[in-house]
Amino acid sequence: MITPNSRFDQFIVGDDSVLSKNEKRGFELFKSAGCATCHSGPMFSDYKLHVLGVPENPKLDYIDVGIDSTFAFRTPSLRNLRFTAPYMHNGKFNDLKEVLEFYEDISTGQSINPNVLDKEMDSLAEKIKIKVKDMSLIFSFFNSLNSTNFDREIPSSVPSKLPVGGNIH
Repeated sequence: MITPNSRFDQFIVGDDSVLSKNEKRGFELFKSAGCATCHSGPMFSDYKLHVLGVPENPKLDYIDVGIDSTFAFRTPSLRNLRFTAPYMHNGKFNDLKEVLEFYEDISTGQSINPNVLDKEMDSLAEKIKIKVKDMSLIFSFFNSLNSTNFDREIPSSVPSKLPVGGNIH
């Protein structure tokens, strides 16, 4: 999903007036918290595989073991988050607050998923330093990455085999 000419894109090319102070502060906190290590570049993804120990989603009748059964999943884009819930590879989290709280929890380097050993966790997870008090500002920044000008065609299936549209039963 692309977001042509989001407010953030306008900001990056020099229009300082399109983002609020909170959105700009959220962007700075996003970077200083370590999020931009993996969520970088124009699509806010390094396109690499990372093992984060996302908890299993009890709404699924299978365990998604990731690439080569390693529990590694590609970093998703942060573009248009407003339109892409639920979040994470298995749809475990319904809102972005749950996602950021998860990242705060794994910053100790300990897996929350019993199928993923602590030693298998991506070392970058320990470098994430998200504070609860900063989350609302980071959410503000995320909003600047949204655009309503994108292809809204709904695919008939997705590679993860999750139900299309986020309706996990």
